This record gives sequence, C-alpha cells and structure tokens, in this order.
Amino acid sequence: PRMKNTVAIASLLRAVNLLGHGRVSMKDLRQLYESCGFQDVTTCLQSGNVVFRTVPIPPTELAATIEAACLEKLGVTTRVMLRTPDQWAEILRSTHFLQEREQRPSHVLVFFLSAQPEPSAFEALRESYKGPEKFHLSGTELFVDYCEGIARSKLTSNLLEKKLGVAGTARNWNTVKKVHQLLEGLRTAP
Repeated sequence: PRMKNTVAIASLLRAVNLLGHGRVSMKDLRQLYESCGFQDVTTCLQSGNVVFRTVPIPPTELAATIEAACLEKLGVTTRVMLRTPDQWAEILRSTHFLQEREQRPSHVLVFFLSAQPEPSAFEALRESYKGPEKFHLSGTELFVDYCEGIARSKLTSNLLEKKLGVAGTARNWNTVKKVHQLLEGLRTAP
C-alpha cells in the first residue's frame, strides 16, 4: 500500500563505487532503501544516486537512518547528502558556469555539501588554492569548473572537505541532469 503525504528526495552517497572503494550494487542499494520503508526507489548510474519517496522526516534523521543501514546491511561506511526537488531545481537554475556546462558537462562538477561552510573557510580556500579550476559556492553546493580535466587536478574532494570543514560528494553536470529528471518524475507522480 502506498503511503500518503510522501515527499520525493534525492540522496547521494559519498565514496560509493569509487576506484574499487565501497563497492555496492545498485540492486542491493535499492533493496536497502526499500527495507527502510521508502517507496518508488530508483537508482541512477553506479555512483550512489538514489531517488525515493518517504514520509516527511528531518533531513539529519533521514541521512542518519540511511548511513546506519548502509553500514549494518552492506558493510559500507558512507555519508549521505539529501536534496529535495525544489533544492535540485534551484541547482539547475543556477547561472554558474553556464557556457562550460553546455560545452563540457563532464568537467563541471557540483559538490553537494553536508552543510554550508563557514564564510571564513571558503575565503581561506579561495586564498590558498591557485589552480586553474574556477569555483563558486552557493549555499550547500560548490560548483567547480575543472577546465583542464579532473584526473590530474589538485582540487580533490579530500582537499575541499578539509578546507571547507564539511563533508561532500561530487556529481558531474550530466549526472545532475539525470538525477533531476528522476526526481521530477517522482515529484509529479500521483
């Protein structure tokens, strides 16, 4: 039976299926979410993107539930970043790196952060990092243009987390658009 008054949510797991680390099949991940009582669970790609419906739960509680289930049932320690359809739509409406998103969407990443970094932490990052990448902080999202590619960049997830003092997980612009489509489909589902 379908729960009433549910909301659509996108969840992004940090460091899942990344260079052999935190290996999780999307089938197992989907079953894990269903075992938590979530509905209309859909995974997107192999990088720990899951959209689902749930009764309204405070985000910190919801993330903690998913993180605990990942550890208990899959043996994977991860952080979970959650966004609502409205928050996701706001990301797509942003004007950061518009031309770059069109020309090379796999090189423009959005870092979904666990919290908004302190302004002083972001300024310290801006002052200390002098690589070719351009970046812009917008609330709990950090937009990064990896203009010379990602593989050899010194602007790594670990560096960003250390400098900003918050956890985060990145998705390229192609993935951001795919998750958006799934999330909008759930938002408009009867």
